[in-house]
Formats: sequence, C-alpha cells, structure tokens
Amino acid sequence: MHTEYLQSLRYKLQKRIRRQKTTGFETYIFVLRQLLQFLDGEAPFVAVQAELMQRCPNADSVAEVIIKEGLESADRKHLVGGPLANEAEWAAVSLRVLRRFADLEDSRKVSQFVLQQSSTAYNDYLAAFSDFYLIPFYEYLTNVWTILNSFLGS
Repeated sequence: MHTEYLQSLRYKLQKRIRRQKTTGFETYIFVLRQLLQFLDGEAPFVAVQAELMQRCPNADSVAEVIIKEGLESADRKHLVGGPLANEAEWAAVSLRVLRRFADLEDSRKVSQFVLQQSSTAYNDYLAAFSDFYLIPFYEYLTNVWTILNSFLGS
C-alpha cells in the first residue's frame, strides 16, 4: 500500500518537473508556484522538506544573498562553494531559491540567479536556472524517495 502511494507521488512529481523544465518565461513562475503547492500539499514531501531545512540551517542565508545580490555576488563571498559540494546542502539552498523566485512577479529577473549565458534569451536563462536549482532539489527528493521505497518495500 505504502509503496504504491509513494510511486504515485513520484510519478506526479516527475510529471510536474517535466512541465516546469519545458515552460517558457511567460508562465515559468506560475508553473513553479503550482509545483511548490503540490510539494506543500503532500505530507511525505512536507516531511522531507522540513528534515532538509533542519539538516541545513545555513541554506536560508545563502539563498538570501543569491536572491538579493545575485549568484555571482554569493560566489565572490565564498557562500556557494561549500553547499555545492554537498548534495543535501545544495538541495536546501535550491529549495529556498525556488521559493523566493516563485514570489517574484517577473521571471525575466532570472539572469541574476545564474551565471552569464551565451544567449540573452530568457528561456535559456530559465533552463540554466532549472539545471542549477530545480534539478538538484528534485534529485535529492528522488534519492530520499528511493530510500523510503526500499525501506517500506522490505
């Protein structure tokens, strides 16, 4: 029973992540808000997020610098290197950045959250944003999911 429930949630999450990665700058923030609402509406995801933030208390301050001053500024302050080296820490930072980005009204501000791109197209910046923040958080969730599934399945 539990494994089927977890598999169903995992499938729903995969579907939402695929949608997020393929949406354009016109709707990116709205789709991100829907994704976060989904994560906040399912008890297992809420528990994983709470545990992650408890394990990585500095994630909020790193994300705050990225949001207010940009990724390059956070990197110059040597705030990014440590969390990037640790999957859980970067997933926690990524979650905080995703949440704060979802609060913005205009996804075209994405350029401050990623490194300079070879293109000036907003969709290219959003793709980099997804690769840098969304995917690491998603991978962390799926790794935890795999552990839970194997524990419940045994």
